[in-house]
Amino acid sequence: MTAMQQLPLGQSGFSALRLSNAVYVDKTLMINELARNVGKFFLARPRRFGKSLLISTFESLFADGLTQFKGLAIEKLWTDQTYPVVRLDFSQAKEFASAEEFVCKFKTLLAAGFRKAGFSPSGTESVVADIADWLERLAPCSLVVLIDEYDSPLTACLDNADLFESVRLALSDFYLMLKSCDKALRFLFLTGITKYSSTNIFSGLNNVTDISLEPAYGTLLGYTQKEIEIYFADYLSKAAQVLNLEQEELLSELRDNYNGFCFDQLAQTSVYCPWSVLSFLRTPAVGFENYWYVSGGHPTVLLNYMSDHRLGDPRSFNEPVVIKLESLASPQSYNDMAPEVLLTQTGYLTIKKRLSRVHLLIGYPNQELYLSMGRLYAGELLRRGQDVNDPLAFWTLSLAEEN
Repeated sequence: MTAMQQLPLGQSGFSALRLSNAVYVDKTLMINELARNVGKFFLARPRRFGKSLLISTFESLFADGLTQFKGLAIEKLWTDQTYPVVRLDFSQAKEFASAEEFVCKFKTLLAAGFRKAGFSPSGTESVVADIADWLERLAPCSLVVLIDEYDSPLTACLDNADLFESVRLALSDFYLMLKSCDKALRFLFLTGITKYSSTNIFSGLNNVTDISLEPAYGTLLGYTQKEIEIYFADYLSKAAQVLNLEQEELLSELRDNYNGFCFDQLAQTSVYCPWSVLSFLRTPAVGFENYWYVSGGHPTVLLNYMSDHRLGDPRSFNEPVVIKLESLASPQSYNDMAPEVLLTQTGYLTIKKRLSRVHLLIGYPNQELYLSMGRLYAGELLRRGQDVNDPLAFWTLSLAEEN
């Protein structure tokens, strides 16, 4: 027997993943469709869906060409040259106690990121202005900029209105600069969880194309049923043997627990959460555990929202509920965001069906998220000192105990 390929659990670096011969679910047909365009794109996805790996894949493609893409679909399609690449991870600037501390960290992050592409700060007070001057001197379409977790600094200070505004202004200055100097950009790609309307990312139809709900890219992140069965066939066979299940029984349990996420406004596709699937396949003997909640299924933006908004009743989503497509597609301010919108953006709810041109049904993707919702709410209710005999508290605590 040949040794099974390593599972890519926790690997967010594309080149390292390929060099270690870990399983890579080939998404490069869609990556080629995006990267061949001269454009600016935004993709929102929940945590643990592989946004950082996608950013790293773009980085490898533009910086080193097809070096790490041998045997993948894009190998026969990609003919472009290589480019200087600026890669920024804004989660590296999410720990700060004041506006001054954030600005200092942000300037350092920008200077380091752009320096790798040839930028040299002049020593003036404004790094953003220095970058603008540098971009103006570049040839058209000569630079690639990749920004991961664009919203991370904002979600870190949602509970402090003044600090949030200061961070928002600093970020807005940077995004507006990129927009005004965009002739130098060959490709700009941003990822995040939420879509804030006040950052100037989404202003103007000619600025950034939001592909978050586009059917063509509904399976760009996450694993489809077919991909699960093709790329992880050996691991599925091993899991079925360990759990003493028939193959179809195993696949049924996988679907019920980890499938069902839909990021396609036509509701024609669904995907598994990669983290949950890989975690299960790594240790199938422990069964179908709740990997979502314990591995970051309580993002800051959602916890802060729950702490200063009326909770509502998560049992209302036991059956899918109607929501307007516009509320998911359009950026909103944090204070105006409905709970079902935020729960969908963070992955607790998902698109279940397209009802009409303007309306969707949303609900829980799977059993793992249903249990995670109970655990999430139980933690918040306990923090608030809710009476455990209250029906809502009893329901959420009961679900939490199932975890």
